[in-house]
Order: sequence, then structure tokens, then C-alpha cells
Amino acid sequence: MKLAQAGRAFWLGAIGAQAVRLVGWLAVGLALLVIWAARGFVFEGDLGALNSSIRLYGSVFLIGLAAVEYLLALVCWRLFEPGERLRPAWLLLSFAAACRLLGLIGANLYSGFAFWGDRPFRGPAAEEAGFIREISLTFSTPISAVFMVVGLFIVLRAYKSLGMLRRPGIAGAIGLVATAVFLVFEGLEFARWLAGLTAPAPPIKWLSWLNDPLIGLLLLEAVLLARAASAMQGGLIGSCWRAYAVAIFLTALGELGIWATNYGWLPWQYVYVNSCVWMAAAAGFALAPAYQVEAIVRAKNPWLSAA
Repeated sequence: MKLAQAGRAFWLGAIGAQAVRLVGWLAVGLALLVIWAARGFVFEGDLGALNSSIRLYGSVFLIGLAAVEYLLALVCWRLFEPGERLRPAWLLLSFAAACRLLGLIGANLYSGFAFWGDRPFRGPAAEEAGFIREISLTFSTPISAVFMVVGLFIVLRAYKSLGMLRRPGIAGAIGLVATAVFLVFEGLEFARWLAGLTAPAPPIKWLSWLNDPLIGLLLLEAVLLARAASAMQGGLIGSCWRAYAVAIFLTALGELGIWATNYGWLPWQYVYVNSCVWMAAAAGFALAPAYQVEAIVRAKNPWLSAA
């Protein structure tokens, strides 16, 4: 029994020590799958092939990495001992990942996977798929953002007590300006939406607007996380929070891309670029807990440090 437990611990430790590399390989593999599915566009300029690739295999990419993010965040929570300051933070971050995963499954179950075999839903089925997608994203995204805001606040409070939250430099100031610009644009969109109302909006529409200020809070936390990561001068833990910061910035960039495309500031073809932005953000969210898992596993198993 003890030998079996030791063997299991050995292999779990060996896998955990390569968490970042494994997630990186998975992200690259899924990205290659998307590119392969879009080969008709790459070689022949077939826009339909690009649409199907992004809707179907892009959905696989997002859901696959969201599932990995959730599992790794849960592992992080389990690896921290009860009473450690970051244990509650990782529990909340795992909740955020779970909400994101469920939302992506609901949002892409029809609108994304409906393109399996190039048979997208049409007519009433398309309307139903759009409604399910809206419901999934409206409920999952703000709830996920709430969990992440609170979880990262716990992280920032812990690092502040250690004196690791330095005053923002030039890069931090640029990040704060970007946050302000994001909130201004979202405020303008909200004002335009209010002005165009001719009847009371359904509750789901009001709920969807919670996402914008929450992303603004996440951007602010991302700036501070980046400062904390720079104070660590590299390393796996610093890379963890840097990955979260980058993923949050990419998420905000994706939101701005949607806004700019909807209002004609960018050509409609930008939706394909924006899809790549969302996939890059998903990779960042999955890599963040992978760095933390690897850091803890290597710290608890010094024999893995040379691996």
C-alpha cells in the first residue's frame, strides 16, 4: 500500500513539475487544430472554412483550456495547506474558472458545435441557439468575474502585507490609463443603450451590464498584479500572476474589439482577429494556475528542481 502511494506521489509530482509545459503543448496542439481546420481559407481563401474552423474548433480550444484552468486551479487550492493565506483565493479562482467553463459550454453547445459537419442551425433553431448563448454568457461571465475579483483581491492584500505592491511605474501608469479608457468607452456604450430604449429592458440585459465595471476592476487588479510579479523578479509564482494579468488585459481587449466592431469603428473582418484574442486570453488563464502548481510541486519535491 505504501509503495503504491509512493509511486502515485512520484508520478503526480513528475506531472505537476511539468504543468506549464503540458498546458503549453495542449494550447499549441489546439491552435494547430484550428489552423488545420481553416486550411481551406489559408490555401484557397474560403471564408466559409474560416467561419467553421473558428466556430467549431475555436469552441473546442476555449472549452478545453477552460477545463484545464478549472482543474489546475482546484489542484492549487488542494496543494495549499488549511490556514495559508492564498488557499481561499485559489478556491475562488477555481469557482471563477468553473463558471467560465459552464458558460462556454452553454454558449458554444449550439452556436459553435452546431457547425459539426457543416450543418449550422437555421430558422427557429438558430434563434433558440442565440438565446441559449446569451443566457449562458450573461449569467456565467459576471459571476465568474465576481469570483475572480474577490480572489485576486485576497492575493493582492497578501502581497501588500509583504510590501510587494510597489507604486506603478510607466508601464503601470499606461495600464491605469488603459483601464480608464476602457471604462469610458463602456460608459458611452451604456449611455447609448439607455438612450435607445423604447421599452423596459428585460433583467437579463441589465445583468449583462454588470460585466463591464467588473472587467474594469479586474484591469485595475491586473495592473497591481503585474507590479507584484515584477517585484518577484521572475520565477514560477511571478509568472503565474503575470499570466493572469495578461489574460485579463486580453479579455478587456476582446471586449473593446466587440464594441468597436458593433459600432463600425473596425471592419467586420476584425471578428476573426478578436477570436484569436479570446483564444490567447484562454491560454493565459490556463497557464496561470499551471505556473502555481509547478511552483508548489517543485518546492515540496526538491528532487524535481533539476528536472
